Amino acid sequence: VYDVHWMWCVLNLEFFFQAEDGIRDLVRSRGLGDVYKRQLQDATSLVVAVGVKRFSIRELARRLGVQPAALYHYFPSKVAILQAVAAQTANRLIAAMFGSEAQGAEMHACTQVCTRIESFMTVASEEPHLWELLFLDARAANEGTQARLEIERRLTGPVAACRVTNQATTGSAAASARAILAITIGAVAGQVCRPGFGGPARSARQIVGLCLGAIAR
Repeated sequence: VYDVHWMWCVLNLEFFFQAEDGIRDLVRSRGLGDVYKRQLQDATSLVVAVGVKRFSIRELARRLGVQPAALYHYFPSKVAILQAVAAQTANRLIAAMFGSEAQGAEMHACTQVCTRIESFMTVASEEPHLWELLFLDARAANEGTQARLEIERRLTGPVAACRVTNQATTGSAAASARAILAITIGAVAGQVCRPGFGGPARSARQIVGLCLGAIAR
């Protein structure tokens, strides 16, 4: 009887200590997650403030109040930090373009396409350094490619409907969506690379019209 009782106590104590360890691990992981988010947020703010070319680990560490070596606990390199910033920028850009898809479904197809491209241009004009990192910097080439593919995929449906409206007979909707995005990026890039970027040279309506013909609203 005593042996059974003793074993029961040992098992309960073992379970208790395992639970305590689990709680400590959970708290620690949440704490690490908060630190990671803060470092990523400050890295994004630094890119916005000084641009990609002037971004440095030393300055980021100074802003965070830590030694530069501390940053490598979460990011193995400066490139990894910039890639994380680019990935976050891509998510925000896509959310800005397509976050109101339910409302957009009520619009005319061509109006939808123009509205999405206008949102793309707005983000580029408001945050040119982040946009430049995502679409023009080779270090974030993978993140930029993934963003392009996702935007093209989401544009293809409205573009297809717009092509039917405008009786387009050449190419495909996917190719048209790709062309619209490529021209938009080219138009924006021409401005981003100049000082005092105030917005894209062409309007969304002009770009979409160039690819799809007359735009019906």
